[in-house]
Amino acid sequence: MDWRREHALLALRLNRLLTGGVTGTALIYEGPEAWREQVAGEPPASAGALEEAAERLLESAPDAYLAAQVRAMRAAARYVGGERAPLAEYARECLGLEPRWVPEEVFGRAHDELDRALPGTRGSLAERWRGWQAAYRLDPIELLPELVEPAVAETRARTNARIVPLPPDEVVRCRLVSGVAFHGAGAYEGGHRSTIHINTDIPFNLADLLYLVAHEGHPGHIAESMLKGEKVRFMLSPSFALSEGLGLAAEELLFPENEARDWLNAIALPMAGLPPIDGDLAAVHHAKNVLWGVGGMSRSWRRRDVARRSWRPTCGAGRSSPRRRPRGRWASSSRRR
Repeated sequence: MDWRREHALLALRLNRLLTGGVTGTALIYEGPEAWREQVAGEPPASAGALEEAAERLLESAPDAYLAAQVRAMRAAARYVGGERAPLAEYARECLGLEPRWVPEEVFGRAHDELDRALPGTRGSLAERWRGWQAAYRLDPIELLPELVEPAVAETRARTNARIVPLPPDEVVRCRLVSGVAFHGAGAYEGGHRSTIHINTDIPFNLADLLYLVAHEGHPGHIAESMLKGEKVRFMLSPSFALSEGLGLAAEELLFPENEARDWLNAIALPMAGLPPIDGDLAAVHHAKNVLWGVGGMSRSWRRRDVARRSWRPTCGAGRSSPRRRPRGRWASSSRRR
């Protein structure tokens, strides 16, 4: 058996089953076009057949890394076939991580961090966040490629100097898109050529420029894809859990303390005719990372503002405690999707 060929065919077939076509958001594929064309010309595979193919590949996986990718595809095939494992077990099989309960206090501390970091004190936290977004909204958004260019140059230079050498002939361009399900997406296209796609349907806060460019570009997704050279990457897998972790930490790795704010105030904001950032940008982005995936930051803040009105002082603590026991977040091992 040609293991890598069968692995690629499994990924293409599963992607077709998940997305309705041989390309889509479930897979990044840079392998031979003939294999893609082969799958496109086949009848769609059943979930059961894909699970069996994954089982065969697991018996002779070349290493633990590839075995983890195949286990993730097996779990996805089982899910498409109707199996509903407990959510924690499904996440463990797909992502290679041990899910844990995140106490509500973690999110409360993130809200408090934002409260201190955002300028001003009037209004609810959600209102102040909306004011922050409005203050640095880029208009017209068509200016964005001109602003992404120096941000890419800066993040590449810092990545090259502080983390890993990069090819000197690399080219990264910015493309504005609409009608897509993402805010930004970095795509490595081979030959040291890449594109950062940014959705114009979503207002762009220029205070987030380096956050997005570092996440999607360097040292984030584009740099990782270019340097790893992987031809087949199934997205619901351990490698993508690591990729997103790298993306979330990317700006902080390159711009410690408030170096990102200082660069934006010196370069990007004057180019766009916007005022300098007034606030602790590093703390804003740290809190944003903590709240990432919570299910809507503004909705979380509305709950927080209501909760603050119902809190009462705790004697001697110098802080507040909730009248009701706070609920944690994530999933218990018994919960089913």
